[in-house]
Amino acid sequence: MKVRTNTELDCGCCGMYFRTWEGYQDRDQDTGYGICKPCQDDEEKDNDRRIDEILDLLRGNLNAENLVRLNALNRDQQKRLAYTAIEEGMVSFKIGRVA
Repeated sequence: MKVRTNTELDCGCCGMYFRTWEGYQDRDQDTGYGICKPCQDDEEKDNDRRIDEILDLLRGNLNAENLVRLNALNRDQQKRLAYTAIEEGMVSFKIGRVA
């Protein structure tokens, strides 16, 4: 990923103008666009919420022994397990409108 500092961009999510900061990393955006800090924070919160939903689903379907093992993992390990469950087709979700 290319890092750009002090570059003027439009946010691809909210449309607001922003200037990149130290450590900003490009996302897969068109030229002149990026993701502003508030939108990145919202995206992270949404990702964390989805991971928690997947972990809750897994917890509800584990036997007692495996539940203890899952709960003993640190947060990063639990997130990797959730991503693995998605990649292996054990869990799926759709992105779209909620009725």
